[in-house]
Amino acid sequence: MNKITKVVWIIGVVLIATFSFFCLQPNIKNPTYESIDLNSFAQELYSEANEIFNNITPIQFNTREDSIAQDLKKDKWYLLSYSNHELTYWNSNKLSFDSSIFSQQKFPIRYTFGDDIYLVFKQRNSFLAYRIVNGGEICPRLINYNIAFKNKIINTSLVKETTSDLFILAKQKNTHKNQIFIFTIILILLFLGLFFYHLKQKQFGMYATTLCVLFINFLLFIALHLPFKDYFFISINSYDVLTNDQLLFIIFIHLITVTLVTLSIINVINNIHKPLTKPIIISILLFNLDFIITLCVNVVTHAHISLDFNRLIDLNIASYILLLFICISFILYWIVCYSSQFKLNSKSIKPLIYFVIGAGIFVLFQYLDANRDLLELARIPLFLLAFIIANTYIKSFKRLVYVNFSITAILITGILYYAQNNRDSIYLQQYASKLISHKDEETIDRLVNIENQLALEFLTPENNDNFNQRKDEIEGRIKQLYFSNYLEKYELKIISFGADGRNINQNKQYTQQYLDSIYNHSTQRTNSAYFYELDIPTNRNGYIAKYENCTVEGHFGSTYILLQPRIIQSDFLYPEAFKNQRNPIAYDLNQYSYGIYAEGYLISQLGEFPYKLNALPKESPIHLLLGGTKHTYISINEYEIILTTPVHPFRDILTIFTFVLIVIILSGILCSFVFLIFSESKNSITYLFLPNLSKYLSSRIQVSITTILIFGLLLSVYTIVHFESLNYNNALEDQLLNKVKNISSRLQNRVNLAEKLSNEEERMLILNEESTTYQVDINLFNNNGLLLGSSKPYITDNEILGTQMNPKAFIKLKIDENSQLLLQEELEGSDYLSAYVPLFGDNSSVIGYVNTPLFSKNELLNKQLSDLIINIINVYFLLLIVGGLIAYFVSKEISKPIEYIRSKIAKTALKGSNELIKYHRDDEIGQLVKQYNTMAIELQESVEQIANAEREVAWKEMAKQVAHEIKNPLTPMKLGIQHLKRSIGHKSPEELEELIQKTSNILLKQIDSLSIMAEQFSTFAQMPQDQFVLFDLSSLTSEVIELHQQDESIKITSSIQQNIQVWSDSEQIRRVLINLITNAVQAIPKDKDGIIEITLSEDYETICLDVSDNGTGIHPENYSKIFTPKFSTKNSGMGLGLALSKKIIENSKGDIQFTSIVDKGTRFRVTLPKPDHENI
Repeated sequence: MNKITKVVWIIGVVLIATFSFFCLQPNIKNPTYESIDLNSFAQELYSEANEIFNNITPIQFNTREDSIAQDLKKDKWYLLSYSNHELTYWNSNKLSFDSSIFSQQKFPIRYTFGDDIYLVFKQRNSFLAYRIVNGGEICPRLINYNIAFKNKIINTSLVKETTSDLFILAKQKNTHKNQIFIFTIILILLFLGLFFYHLKQKQFGMYATTLCVLFINFLLFIALHLPFKDYFFISINSYDVLTNDQLLFIIFIHLITVTLVTLSIINVINNIHKPLTKPIIISILLFNLDFIITLCVNVVTHAHISLDFNRLIDLNIASYILLLFICISFILYWIVCYSSQFKLNSKSIKPLIYFVIGAGIFVLFQYLDANRDLLELARIPLFLLAFIIANTYIKSFKRLVYVNFSITAILITGILYYAQNNRDSIYLQQYASKLISHKDEETIDRLVNIENQLALEFLTPENNDNFNQRKDEIEGRIKQLYFSNYLEKYELKIISFGADGRNINQNKQYTQQYLDSIYNHSTQRTNSAYFYELDIPTNRNGYIAKYENCTVEGHFGSTYILLQPRIIQSDFLYPEAFKNQRNPIAYDLNQYSYGIYAEGYLISQLGEFPYKLNALPKESPIHLLLGGTKHTYISINEYEIILTTPVHPFRDILTIFTFVLIVIILSGILCSFVFLIFSESKNSITYLFLPNLSKYLSSRIQVSITTILIFGLLLSVYTIVHFESLNYNNALEDQLLNKVKNISSRLQNRVNLAEKLSNEEERMLILNEESTTYQVDINLFNNNGLLLGSSKPYITDNEILGTQMNPKAFIKLKIDENSQLLLQEELEGSDYLSAYVPLFGDNSSVIGYVNTPLFSKNELLNKQLSDLIINIINVYFLLLIVGGLIAYFVSKEISKPIEYIRSKIAKTALKGSNELIKYHRDDEIGQLVKQYNTMAIELQESVEQIANAEREVAWKEMAKQVAHEIKNPLTPMKLGIQHLKRSIGHKSPEELEELIQKTSNILLKQIDSLSIMAEQFSTFAQMPQDQFVLFDLSSLTSEVIELHQQDESIKITSSIQQNIQVWSDSEQIRRVLINLITNAVQAIPKDKDGIIEITLSEDYETICLDVSDNGTGIHPENYSKIFTPKFSTKNSGMGLGLALSKKIIENSKGDIQFTSIVDKGTRFRVTLPKPDHENI
């Protein structure tokens, strides 16, 4: 390991130790509320409040002071001014005060309004409120002022009273999990980088990093205090315990852990080199794939994160992150499959047998242990087989990536479509249960609120005859006053009986005995003292109440109120059933209709589908392309619930596939950008998803056409959405404005309107009647902008908004005297459209203002826009595919002549004759061809002249070199012979014989040296013609290593990756290997234990051969000369070996480099391209 890797490991170990300590700390599960003082903060605000009072009071609407007050809302200051306890000015309708504010003697005070808490200051008749808590969240200014409020949460229900005791009850947020997750992500990413570093280097550290990641995952499991199954298998309970962010974190960590563990196990098994390991690898891959598929299906089915692309506008960032994680999980799985090196063989059936055995192990284990369905299990091996077939028969890595990514996109599309249907089924089952359940809490709450008022209706000082005469009038009044709006989904029947049990109604359908029997024996108790729930199938969710008619003289009869659900429901009157309003996992059921049958008869329905009254609808076939109507049949007890919706399978599948493919392509582009920025060599991975614009004209043409299509898509989406939104808004605004005008006109046509509106009961009757008629909510304000009444007082009753008009609307209507107004108003977390018109009295004076808010505007618009955008994206996706194919063929056709010219120019050589290009058109390309042909002829003439001159210089240089090299051994030969000649006659025969023997040996060595020199000169001067073939470099390298193993003074170690194929001249490559190993041997001093390391490996696109020694090394001043002919660092040799090796490697389109440290050793690295099987 290098120094940087060691430092990263040290940091990782330290972080794990810290993380262990952090995870093992006890976690306070239920922190208690503590009281925190607000006095010091109130004192800081006090001077600011006084300054504001001095600047803007007294204040009136539409003045300079009003403009200042409006700006104060940005800083959370709210101003309300009064005169004689009557509100005269307000800068917002988000806050209003009750009468308790006027009884306060000491200010500032703490005031709670809805889920908000304010500090209120007073000066004369004006109140200035600063919002310190909004929906339980403390404002940043208070947190910055007092760090004690950091990470605290407020329960406003505990501080409802208005008081001058400035304290607040707060408890600690549970941020423990979030901190743990952030720490975990940092550690996982750190060790992920270390893993791939060690994997590339084939080092043992990859297993250590895997163990570290497993340990981190285990620590997280301990820290979260989740059951084993809920954490590691993410059971259904996990989705209720974890937030969306935490769930995504755990999914990410599991995916990384499973990938690293699988890669490590497969790497260990591959090193065993036993045939039986192959089925084990297949089993591991199948278990891995099954885990990923099961996890994805469960998450999409049960998580509180929607992947329903039919609601595109409503999707949030968590939806797209989840989709990204699902795509990444299958991309990582493909990398695992590729790294397993398992491939089929068309010449041998063994790999297929191994696959069948491995698949059998997987299916048998899952079937026996987990009791899984065999048909479901059989699909898993088929998915893996698709990946293996692609890995086996697609030789081009780039094409392999594209094919596998396409398979991945298809697989993910099928999984998401299947999981989304499961999700639909679960929610429909829950919805059907809710429809049938006897717990309509909204209805019961409303009945509880009105039951005592109804009791008073039947306590009257009048006699029985007078009651009977006014019964219809009383009944109509009760309907309008108490059973309008939401309760109008029930058919109301008021049935009265005299003291003798005689039916005094026009409808004689019921007897008192029958109703008494139902009331006493066929009902269930509710929270109401009067209303009981009917326990009769044909009156599902119906209610009955019994009231006694009494006067001061005593009892004179009984009245029964029977509420029976209407068969045909109205969306306006009954929207809550579809919205799951207070549920954070709301599911869109607006596109569904439902029909409820009991004993074969329709007893209730809602939606657009026309159900039959006495027969269940029959299931009709659904066409893949054209779609159809889908009925979901659910039986609960004695009821049959049919949920109906239009479906478009092809559109849904295409939409999912489009988004999946977009995410995969964007992920690929991001990875390519990373490689482009950080990779030293711009390899083929860099241009997998980024076109090489600088190299290919066809790429630029394809990118240009694709860019135009994408830009057209974006422009079209923006334009269509903009105009559709504009048209929709205009139509909606006109519709809303017309309704409020009609309501105002109908009100003004009533006799004695002002008098009726002054009576609370009459006012409610009128507002409920108009609200039901026009199916809108109505607010009525007096001419001072204060709320008189509302058909739906939920917002003001729950203190979501104040009881005064929006100040902008009041200024426009009251001050500017506009005749109508459309205004976009704000509600916490959303906005809504609101229409206002003045209401005129008998003398044409303004007596108030009618307001109709529209809260569902965005929901309706988002649904339409989602459908529109999805249709546009699907159409453009098909156009992009067609356009991409057209761009490919058009670019090929356009660039074909240029490619032809390029290929001819590429063959242009200085030696031999160059072929002239034939091109018969006289266009720009034709002019280029003519210029090329002219230059080729001139080049040929110049080459011949240069060749003659260079040949003469080369022969002179060669002659000098040969003479110099031959002269060196001839000198000692000459001296030896002269010495022998002088010794004849002066030495004894024995001495002479010894001298002759010695001289002969010297002469033979010098002659051998001359022979070697001649051979090397010949080899360098005349390289034989390359004979390129596809051969096994692994076997060749092993053979060459064995030849050099004879030298016992040198230890040669090797790491050879098997079955590496290369396209080159095998004999020339053999010569390079021999030369490099020989040089390594010669570079080691005789007094040193020599070690030579040889490694051979391959990655996605290159083959790498390393020859390292521990010899004397190369001095830096010689680096530039190493591959120069005639240069050598040894005392012997011609200095041609490395020059010759470089020439051989470059002819094979490879490269040879070296790194060296003096007295430490040298490493030569040869890189060769992987064979392109398509062009061999």
